[in-house]
Amino acid sequence: IVEKFEFTSYLGAAKDGTPLRYVALGRGDFYGFLMSMSTADIIYYCTYLIECDIQKTKE
Repeated sequence: IVEKFEFTSYLGAAKDGTPLRYVALGRGDFYGFLMSMSTADIIYYCTYLIECDIQKTKE
């Protein structure tokens, strides 16, 4: 579900080096997206996004 209906994207790094992510809330059903996953899946997904953003920012 996450791979098919994900509506966020990594934009790059800001001038101070922090990662930037765009979340298109108007494009997706955010509540339905969250309700389709378990709490553990949501935590895993958010952790994965943060780790990927940090890794891409370091590159």
